[in-house]
Amino acid sequence: MGQQPPAFPPREEFTDIRVENDGSWYAKGGKKIINRDILKYFKQGLHRDKKGIYIYNEFGPFREKGYIKVFGPVVQVADFDSKNIYLDNDDTITLEPSLKIVMDSKDRPFVYYEPLQTWAGFLRGAFFRFMDVIGHSVEETGERRFYNIPVQQVQSVDFQNGLFSQ
Repeated sequence: MGQQPPAFPPREEFTDIRVENDGSWYAKGGKKIINRDILKYFKQGLHRDKKGIYIYNEFGPFREKGYIKVFGPVVQVADFDSKNIYLDNDDTITLEPSLKIVMDSKDRPFVYYEPLQTWAGFLRGAFFRFMDVIGHSVEETGERRFYNIPVQQVQSVDFQNGLFSQ
């Protein structure tokens, strides 16, 4: 058996990858990233540290942290049921009373995604189902609720810092 090559400390760089307000990803030169496999690979490699959100890659002994510019949701809600929310990076958020769910001034819903300390948006199909669920709650209780979790109305959300403004 051969020896394993030594692992080098991760190289850090600030990339030209950015995520816009609508959740679209763009590469160097403003080219939209539309390949679902590439997007899923990037989203599954997302992490956060004090410098921001980055994509982590390993290539043999080499490791890389590529920081991205975040202006919108880096992950999206793909589906949900009465117990869980399923994200497009294959992660799951459990529905529990402490979960933060907000709607901004444009009536766009967002769910707080703790591992990245940012907000997840909703893909089109999940958005319409979400609106149906909270619509029924308004009819029944007079309040916007998502499976008994209050939906807070906010002015806007800050994706880079995981905050919102009233």
